[in-house]
Amino acid sequence: MASLIARGLLTSDFHWPTVTVGKQKGQVIEAWHEKLFENIIVNHWRKHNFKRKPAVLKAFKENRSFDFAIHLNDIVECEYVERGLVMENDVAKTEEFYQEFKKAAGLRKNVMTASGHHTLGYKLPLSKDPQGGISKQAVENYQKIFGQLFKIQTYGRFRFIALSCSLFLQKIRHLPEEERQFIVDLKMKQIGFLEDQLSQAESGEIIFIFIHDPDAIEVIDELLLCREEPCVQI
Repeated sequence: MASLIARGLLTSDFHWPTVTVGKQKGQVIEAWHEKLFENIIVNHWRKHNFKRKPAVLKAFKENRSFDFAIHLNDIVECEYVERGLVMENDVAKTEEFYQEFKKAAGLRKNVMTASGHHTLGYKLPLSKDPQGGISKQAVENYQKIFGQLFKIQTYGRFRFIALSCSLFLQKIRHLPEEERQFIVDLKMKQIGFLEDQLSQAESGEIIFIFIHDPDAIEVIDELLLCREEPCVQI
């Protein structure tokens, strides 16, 4: 008979706004249909997310018997949506929301996070902020709140690895040379970390990789092509 090793909570994408909905900045939206979509659909979605916050926290409080939690991030929508955690208020609100989440789940420790694009900044095909994108400032602010961008927890024969999709996917051409090198160095450290964790895994150990954006799995697959032992990916 199988025995229960641990009970975990997996969450992602709360998108709780750090400023009043409609006060987000940075995005240049000119076409009327895009403005309509932003003002009606997107802002309604943001309001709904924040309105649901008490109910979400209440649900965690009512099911508190968790041994650990893994949050795949985008816990917030920042003031400059596409720039991530660059404003002091963003950092303060994110810390506040994160502490509320941990308290509601009954977990002060044993919470592992994987960074999302909304916390580190992003440039995507539909991006509208000419100054958006990942930045050293956002990364450092993220680390002040959540710790390292890549980390591990083990329970019995299960090894849980959290990685940053942004280090694999986000463009860095917009950054000054020093910041580009900062991101490249972090990416190489993450690759080395992943390789070390896989090489250290013992026979019979099951590995789960947690990452915010599934597009990054293709990058990880390329890194794992030379390995004979597969891992389980989420």
